[in-house]
Amino acid sequence: MKPQKLLLLFLFLLSVALRPSSALADHFAAGDMYLVYVGEAPDGCTGTTKYTYILYYDIYKPCDSMNGATLPTSLQVQYRSQTAVDAGLPGATNNVTLNLVKQDTVDQLCDVFKKENSCYSVRMDKPKGYDRVMLASIPFDLPYAMPDWTFWWWSCCTSNNLNNVPWYKDMYIEIMINNQVKYNNSTPQYMIPPTPYICANFPTTFLNGPFDLNNDSMRTYNIVHYTHMSPTAPPTWLTFTPPYTLQDPVGSSAANPFRVDSLTGAATFTPLQQGRYTLDFQTDEYDRKTGIRTAYIRRLCEINVFPCDVPPPQVDTMPSSITLSGGTIVNETIITCPGNNVKFEIKGKANDNNSKIYLEASPATIPGSAFTVPSTGPNAQGSTEPIGTFTWTPTVNDYGDHSITIISKDSTCSGVGTMIVQKNYTVVKIKVIKGLDAGPDQPVCRINPVDKQLYVYGAEDLSGVKWMDIS
Repeated sequence: MKPQKLLLLFLFLLSVALRPSSALADHFAAGDMYLVYVGEAPDGCTGTTKYTYILYYDIYKPCDSMNGATLPTSLQVQYRSQTAVDAGLPGATNNVTLNLVKQDTVDQLCDVFKKENSCYSVRMDKPKGYDRVMLASIPFDLPYAMPDWTFWWWSCCTSNNLNNVPWYKDMYIEIMINNQVKYNNSTPQYMIPPTPYICANFPTTFLNGPFDLNNDSMRTYNIVHYTHMSPTAPPTWLTFTPPYTLQDPVGSSAANPFRVDSLTGAATFTPLQQGRYTLDFQTDEYDRKTGIRTAYIRRLCEINVFPCDVPPPQVDTMPSSITLSGGTIVNETIITCPGNNVKFEIKGKANDNNSKIYLEASPATIPGSAFTVPSTGPNAQGSTEPIGTFTWTPTVNDYGDHSITIISKDSTCSGVGTMIVQKNYTVVKIKVIKGLDAGPDQPVCRINPVDKQLYVYGAEDLSGVKWMDIS
């Protein structure tokens, strides 16, 4: 071998050897990190000076013939508070060790085809499967309350054969929590896995499913793929491969462009090209009383766009039958008040008479709610048109925005001509308000009445208010 080539080989091996210790594997597809408060007085009322948490991190690796690396079963996540650093406080920077809780393989194949995914047979023509490790720390304490505790993890590298961004680039996950505003604060967390299968040329909904244990307000949006190694480093990110952009990271149809609903975290679009795509999202959390941002989380996702013979099963975009006591629908949102019984029906529908459709919901995101589907009858689970019923009675602790996700799926692969579990979604938005308050009654004379001024509170949640004389 020529001396020049030997030198190049030596430099390459040296660069690999000098990678930071966090680079435990490569070809990552997705990652989710979140922090949960598990300390004293979790009710948020009695107070504490001990801030105890558990940190969770799920990492996904595609099962590729070119990806022989193993996922980490133990790793360290760094954390710091810039405010505490600036104040010269001890314990302003540290790290926490996470260890394996569970390891499994995930895909979106029908049960009879589970063994056909690429994790069991590493071939390019097999449907993509993913290895997943679920890691968690033991309970640990932050030394004090600060507005900017930031946790991060960096490694190399991302997947190969990505349509919208360069391959084999750094992966950087960061979350932040403010435990000054609320000592028992937890970050939000994503309830929906980040590696879905999607049908090309059909309208689709990509779900993030943001959920917050403290019932804080949340706003979700897509972001660039960051690659810098820590929050103190100048931010760097991947440039999209043309024609893809941050505004359209998947090459969507003009008739159904890429759009993220900031309230529900759901992205809707119609992908036109098959292949693999990287998507990144961020969810910001805000305290309902003060409006201060109290946390944010970021996630890395990978979607696989496949050809499909028929579209996914249908599902109502809005409830087909709604029963509300004291509520109404305004701008595609159910507006209601504490104590009212919210009840509505959602129907799924097969696109093929041989298909069996199943409905499910995410009631865990609205504690106290229920979603039921009959087990027998013409609209039962496994029929061609199942109907589910959602019920919930909000309390005074439920003021603000909520959403419930209804999933319609054909998990039998009968009649659809595909190995993939065909899914469709609808997200119903519910807003709980305090109602209208125009103050105490005021007397008005019938003869030569004097004008009275009423100041109405609560109308800001409605698009319009119509007054009626009921005397």
